[in-house]
This record gives sequence, C-alpha cells and structure tokens, in this order.
Amino acid sequence: ANKAADANKAADANKAADKGNTGDTIPGAIANPTGTITVNEKGTGRVNVMGGSDVTINDTTLAGAGIITVGDTAYVDPSNLPSGTVTITETANTAYNGLAGSGNNSTFSGAINVSGGTDVTVTTNASNAVNIGNLGATKEDALNPTGAISVTNTGITTAAAPAGVAITGGTTVDVTTTGAAVTIGRAANTLTTIDQASNPTGDVTVTETMNGAGLGAKAITIDGGANIVVNAEGQTVNIGAQASSAPTGTVTVNQSDIFTGNQAVLNGTAAGDVTVYGGTDVDVNTTGGNVRVGGVVGSTDTVPSGAVTIDNTFAGFTSDNVSVNGGTTVDINTAATSGTINVGAGSAALTTAGTALKSADLAPTGDVTIVNKTVSDDQTAYGTGNVNVFTNGATTVSVTGGDVDNIKDIQSTKQTGGANSGKAVGTSTLTNVVIDNSTDANGAAAIVSDALANLTLTNAKAATAVTITDNTADHALTITQGGSKVATSFTDAKAGSITLKDNGSDNSGVTTIAAKKATALTIDNSAKASLNVGSVATDLATVTLKGAGATTFAATDVFGAGNLNKALTVDASDATGDVTAAIQLTTENDKVQEYKGSAGKDTLTITQNTSAWGNKAKIDGGAGTDDTLVANYAATG
Repeated sequence: ANKAADANKAADANKAADKGNTGDTIPGAIANPTGTITVNEKGTGRVNVMGGSDVTINDTTLAGAGIITVGDTAYVDPSNLPSGTVTITETANTAYNGLAGSGNNSTFSGAINVSGGTDVTVTTNASNAVNIGNLGATKEDALNPTGAISVTNTGITTAAAPAGVAITGGTTVDVTTTGAAVTIGRAANTLTTIDQASNPTGDVTVTETMNGAGLGAKAITIDGGANIVVNAEGQTVNIGAQASSAPTGTVTVNQSDIFTGNQAVLNGTAAGDVTVYGGTDVDVNTTGGNVRVGGVVGSTDTVPSGAVTIDNTFAGFTSDNVSVNGGTTVDINTAATSGTINVGAGSAALTTAGTALKSADLAPTGDVTIVNKTVSDDQTAYGTGNVNVFTNGATTVSVTGGDVDNIKDIQSTKQTGGANSGKAVGTSTLTNVVIDNSTDANGAAAIVSDALANLTLTNAKAATAVTITDNTADHALTITQGGSKVATSFTDAKAGSITLKDNGSDNSGVTTIAAKKATALTIDNSAKASLNVGSVATDLATVTLKGAGATTFAATDVFGAGNLNKALTVDASDATGDVTAAIQLTTENDKVQEYKGSAGKDTLTITQNTSAWGNKAKIDGGAGTDDTLVANYAATG
C-alpha cells in the first residue's frame, strides 16, 4: 500500500489492468498506492487506476483499446483519487477514421476518464470520449483537477465515435479535437448543481480541426476561465452559459468553415452560431452564422466590459443576425445580410418608478461602427436587414448598409415618474450620426439624442425620412448629404439653425427640410442638390447659400405661396454655383427683404408684379452675368 506500483509488463490482450481499490469500497481503499503509478498497456482490456501520486498510462493497442479510468467518479474514498499529475497517452497503430481496409482504423477506443489529480494531460488518436473532473449531478469539488489540463484527440469524429470532451476544474485548459463536442466548466456539463469551483480559473483554448456537420449538433460550450480562445470549424460556440460563470478576460472566437451561415449550402446541423456572455474585450471572426455578444442570462445582465469586434466574411448575401449588448466600442463588419443587427437592445427601458434606466449596462459606452456589405470584384451589395443602435456614452454612430430604424442615446430617454417626469434621465453624448448606403425598406429612421450636432445621410438606396428628436432648444444641426438618387427628408422640431452640406457627390433626389423652429438655414454644397425647405420656421431670418454646387429649390412650397415672407434675407452672394428658385417677396412696406444672387447663374421665378412688393423688398442678381428672371403671373393693365 505504501510502495510505488510499477506495472511495466504488458497486460494480456483481453484482461483488465487494475491498480488500487478495484472494488471501489471504503475498506478496499487500503489497497491504494501512494507513490507513482506507471501502466504500459497493449491489449484491449480496460485500465482502472485508483490512488497514487503521479500516474502515467501508455496504451499502444493496435486498435480498439479499452476504457481507461483514473480515480473514482463516485468519490467513495478520497484516497481513490491521484494526488499528482496524470499523463495518458493512447496511440493506436493507425489513427481512428471509421474506415475499413488497409491503412485505416474502423475500431475506436474506449472512453478516457480522469477524476482528481493536479496537471492532467491526455493524448489520443482513437478515443471515443474524454471525461475529466466532476461531471456528475452531485457537487464534489475534489473530483476536479487542480492544475493545467490538456487534451489532444487526433482521431476522426464519426457518428459511431462522437469523441466528445467534457472537463471541469483545472487552471488552464487546452483542448484540440476533430469536430467533437467540447464542454468545459460545471454549468456546461450539468445544470442540476451549479458550482463555480468546478470552472477553470485560467486561460482556456479550444481548437477544432474538422467540421462536425452531418454528425448531429456539435457545440463548444465553456464556462469560467480567464482569457478564452476558440478556433471552431462550424461548431456552435457558447461561452458563459451562466451569469456566475462568465469568463473574466478577453474572448477570441475564430469560426471558419464552408458550412457556416444561415445560407450555407449542405448545412444540415447548425449554422456555426457564436454566443459570448461576459469577458472583457470580445473578438469574433466568422465565415457565417448568428453572433450574440452580451445580454441577459436568466435575469442578470451579463455583458463584456471592453471593446467588441465582430467580422463576418460569409461569401455572398446572408441572413445572419448580430446582437451586441454592453462593451465599450463596438465594430461590426458583416457580409451583406437580411438579418437584423441590434446593438444595446433593451437598454432604454426605465425602472418601475420611471426615474432611471433599468439596464443601462446593456448599451455600449463607446462609439459604434457597422459595415453591412459584400464586395465582389467591382460590385458591392448592401445589407437589407433592420438595424437598431442604442448607446450610453458614444459620441459617434456610423452605419453602412442595412435598414436603419433607430439610433438612440439612451440618456435622452424621458422620465415617466418622479419630480423630473418629462425630463431626460441623463446627459446625452451622441453628437455624430453617419448613415451610408441605407436600404430603408420602411422609409423611416429615428435619431434620438439631446446632443446631436452632425447627421450624415449619403447614397441612400431607398426613400428615407429621418426624424431627429433633440430636446435641446434652438440647437444647431449640420446635415451632410450626397449621392442619393431618391427623396430624403429631415425633420427636427427644435433646431434653431440648420446647415446643409454635401460629400462632393450630386444629390439627384429632392431633399426636404422640416424645421419649424429654425431661424437660420445655410446651404453649403459643392455638388448638385435639389431642395424643398417649405416647412421652415415662420420667423426664419436668413437663408444663406455657399459653395460651388448648383442648388435647385422646389417650384412649390419653398419660397412660393408666401413662404419667402418667412425669410428676411436669402443671400447667395458667397455661392459660385447656379441657383434656381421661385420666390414671392413681401407686400408689406418698410419690411426689409432681399434676394442676393450668386456668382453663378441665377434663375428666379417671381409670382407677382413688382408693383405689389413692399417698398424695401428687392432682388440683386449678384456677381453672375447670365441670370434669368421669369415672370409667372397674369398681366395687368
């Protein structure tokens, strides 16, 4: 009992190699060795080792090795468990591949089971399954190894030999396998007794070397650990199945296979979805499949605390969905998708009292960038799925492609109860919003922030009506447009001044500006623009035109039907581009009102005889020399 047990002789081909308390009884524990144990096995019988310090098993059976068990999963007696390192090397003559014939191996080995120990290393090319630690329904922390765990299985995963890997405990965990399911951590292996002590405490790395498609749903599930790295080939990836067992460090998932994605051909099992709850920085690189980072697990917000990066390189148009909650900066780069992209969903909800945000941590605190497109040679396709972004500290949100429905700074949410009911719950920081190549199916986008200063809408693929809710009275707003061939409109009920610019590209669709409180409008375009500003304020003081772009105002509801009565000055003297407008000056005497022409060509249509104008209303053609004045009214006298 107190001497090292050394079984260096090969066991008979079909007999078991048993060392220690083979009957698994309390009295039998006296038979457990306390020193090192070494077993060299060449037969197909089982190997069962209990007790000892360091345990080494070398199995060189040609094919079909028996079950190897180290320790006691029932924990009948503590001495049944090894107290030191466990090293198991199983080497079939030919790695298992499930094929018959010369040069193949159609007979898989039995499972490898380890309970207890410190560092555990398992290397096999034929095992049907590897089980390490406390995998039963009953909590027993002593069954968990206390050191580093390493598992390598190079045998091929088949329907007959699923080759699953299940692990609890340990510090660092490193698993390499061939398409098999991998579960690491207590919550991943049983939901009956959640036990944080059964989760690894160090870094966890899982590498798959083969796709498991066609073999049933294969998943990599990890609970606990610090820094997590997963290299998958089509398996579903779940990290942080329980809020209490989310990783504490960075998370990197590399998902790469031809069978990933909701639109993948021949994908009969899973799309290669990736779900990550918790962690610090999260980086997901995938060739397709739905991606979720952060969210609510049970009733607990479980979100990353660092930057979130998602890169979906599916080849073609896809329907993959993306969801992100929490984090600092968020960068999403996806192939053109008809799936939804949601950032910060649920974060704008108020508490029952209506005086504060209930789950503000569900929104990222940094800037959000979304690129939703597929580029093939000289062609680019843009995503069509709905896009919603809710932020809590961002200054800039940029979205390329997709159908943008909502972009909101959640601090602008109005309280519904308490002394400050009707006022914002906090201070908005979202200053800049960029929407490019939107494919707005419903024709409407809502931007909500009490700090919005700059809005860009360029290359719109469908008619888009943008409604801005900024409750800061008389705020200034700069709108940049360009490249849109469809009608666009901007409504801002509280803007005091608006500047309309462009990105250097012609805007052939009519742009409508509705800002009933604005007192100043500046148009500074370097390319062509067609405008409708008929819904400007009744007390609009000035309309200023700048730049070299040609500006065409709509013939109706702009400066016609008395609308120029709202503007005391329309000044295009700093513009070098052409200006086309219909105007109707005031009929009131002593009211100063003037149109100042550009250095380009001005084409003005007047709708009444000058004799009806007020005595201080006038038109100045400006520096241009090729102006046209159109009299569009009935002759009198």
